[in-house]
Amino acid sequence: MGNLGGLAAAVARNCRTARLDALRSPPGPGNLRYVSWFRRRREVDGPVPERTAAPTDPAGVGYRLYDAIALVSFTSLNASQRRLVALGDLHMEVNNGGFHQYFFNSAGDHVEHALAAAIETDAAELVDLIQRARATMPGVDSPDRARRQRILARWDDEAFARLEPLDNEYYRIERDFSSDMDNLVWAHKDDFFSP
Repeated sequence: MGNLGGLAAAVARNCRTARLDALRSPPGPGNLRYVSWFRRRREVDGPVPERTAAPTDPAGVGYRLYDAIALVSFTSLNASQRRLVALGDLHMEVNNGGFHQYFFNSAGDHVEHALAAAIETDAAELVDLIQRARATMPGVDSPDRARRQRILARWDDEAFARLEPLDNEYYRIERDFSSDMDNLVWAHKDDFFSP
């Protein structure tokens, strides 16, 4: 793992301990307390973790860094870190509940960054899917989560059925997202690691 343990320690050190303690164990899913917990978890205050030396084993560094910085406030991340988090969030949300879930949850706030990451990693099929999902769901590419949720709340079964083929295509392409995330990190190594 190289120095990623130090990065995770820096995240914990730089984030407010009391808030993190309150966020460690979520209430049961499917209720407003869970939604509120998840939102707070994604918006933890604190500076961006200090950069550490690059690990000696480059494989899997993208996901390890994603895990380390995903809890840091998105606005405190640099552009490369935002793309990494947005790509990781897209992968996690679509795999868990499809594009509907992605756009419904806070991950959908950052669709522009996810699209930029997909373009940068030459993931042409993913770029196409993101663009088609946005076209299928007018208005849900807004960074305003409340607006997206109001739009999705008005959808009927037929509207959701239009997304199913896109979800299935996503599951079929199932790119090696780990490699994409690794490549994104190494292309912007100085944004993640100290010299």
